[in-house]
Amino acid sequence: MSKKDRNRPPKPVRHEPAGFFVLRAPLLSIDTLGRWGTHTDPEQTRESLRRLVQRPEVREAIAVASPSLVEGLPGWLVDPHGEAGQ
Repeated sequence: MSKKDRNRPPKPVRHEPAGFFVLRAPLLSIDTLGRWGTHTDPEQTRESLRRLVQRPEVREAIAVASPSLVEGLPGWLVDPHGEAGQ
């Protein structure tokens, strides 16, 4: 540390320790995500995605992450090629 740095006032603290931590685990296993992305046919990919988003725990996770996305899912489930599905 240089003499100039030692004479400089400390920077204000932007974060303070909370006294606890949060550990998150992914909802879906890496195997599930890996299988979902292996299809070469877009229809198979859509069907895999359809099965995933129909699971209550996946739907809840989507709702927490993006309420507007979960609101659009019913339209996509009915007609993934239609305007609401795009």
